[in-house]
Amino acid sequence: MNVTAFVVTLIIVLGYYFYFTRKQRINSREK
Repeated sequence: MNVTAFVVTLIIVLGYYFYFTRKQRINSREK
């Protein structure tokens, strides 16, 4: 597996994870 592709995929997954958790915190705060 290409190292560059692995790093890019890892960054995308982490970015999506932090975005999802941040969105969940805002929703829970409004409720």
